[in-house]
This record gives sequence, C-alpha cells and structure tokens, in this order.
Amino acid sequence: MQCAAYNAQAFAAVMHDPRVQTVVLAGYWAAPFAGDAGRDAYADPQDMADHGVATSLARLDVALRNTTQILANAHKHVVVLGDVPQFRFDPAKEAVTAFMPMRLHAEHMLDPSFRTVGDVAPPALLTVPAQPVADVVRRAVADGQDVSYFALADGLCSPAGCKFRSGDNPFYVDPQHLSRAGADFLMARLDGLLPVMGEPMARIAAQPPIPTTPLPVSDATQVAIH
Repeated sequence: MQCAAYNAQAFAAVMHDPRVQTVVLAGYWAAPFAGDAGRDAYADPQDMADHGVATSLARLDVALRNTTQILANAHKHVVVLGDVPQFRFDPAKEAVTAFMPMRLHAEHMLDPSFRTVGDVAPPALLTVPAQPVADVVRRAVADGQDVSYFALADGLCSPAGCKFRSGDNPFYVDPQHLSRAGADFLMARLDGLLPVMGEPMARIAAQPPIPTTPLPVSDATQVAIH
C-alpha cells in the first residue's frame, strides 16, 4: 500500500507539471514471474490477493494501457522500456571474472561447458522467462497514441546472443540493473525516442561519468541499510 501511495503521488506530480513533456516508464516487468520471486504478483490496491499468473498478467496489461493513455491525454510523450535480457549467470560478476585469471581458471574448472563469446553471452546462456511478459508489455502500448516502445533486450541482443560487457566495462551491476556503461550503450540507441531533449542521445552518452561523491546518510538510514 505504501508503494501504491508513493506511485500515486509521483504520478500526480508528473501529470500537473507542464515542464515534464516526456515520461519514461521502466520497470523489471518480469520480476513477479522469475524463479526466485516467491509469491510476488501484480497487485490491485483494491484487491491485494494473488489470483494467479493469468490475473497478474492481466493487471499488468490494464495498468500499462491506462497509465500510458492518461499520460498521452495530458499531452505527455510516453516512452515504455522493455526488460533487459535474462541470463543464466550474473553478468556483473562474469564481466569482472574475465580479467581475473585465477577466478577465470576456477570458473572453467567448475563448469567447463560455460563459455561466452567475447562480450556476448550465446543463447544457451540466456534464460527466457516462462511467461510472455515482454509480449504483454509490447501489446499494451502498441495501440497508444504518442507512445513509443523500446525493448532494451533488442538493443543488447542479436541472433548470436546478448551483449553483457564492452571489454573491461560491465553492462550490469547485478543480474538485472544496468551499469553506467550499459546505460550509456543503450542511451545511444534511444536517439529519436526522446524528442524534447534537444540534443541527440549519443551526445548525452558521451558526457563524462556522473560524479560518485558519497552522500551523507542519516543514522536511521544506515541502520535500515544494514
């Protein structure tokens, strides 16, 4: 309920701010259907019960259709981003392993069948979600006016597999979240979907990395983190 209330407030702020012309909707859409998701599901604030996979997918479909339509009616350009590819391994750890000889040797001893081709994980190392989540997201936004869709997996994958690093630069910080290098790689491919930015996304991607100066954290937050 706290999450739903937070989202409602954020949505209202975006809707009533004329400076916001483009809204990007992104999420780990397949999360409730992952193997380690437990009893996660897409919930309705008016009916929090889990009624099964079909209902969960239907709730996702309805929510995306309603959200994009409301934003479009408010004269916002909407960009919906599909999930990044799923791997049978942790792409962040594998990117690090590639330039650590001892760890790489141990990996090959423990699993001789594990092989990536340079910066690309072949199809055998990819995990296709059991549920058609990507199709649900794509169909939900296909008919919307002033709504664009970009599948992040399409920007990273080809028939040969999915890119998870560029040399020594990992594209992920964990199995699902992109690193700065991965985000920059995809930002350059989003050029044209964000027309109000005023400059090509490739120029944005070429900017220096965001400073990572530690921010002050309250005692209460430190306790919550640990």
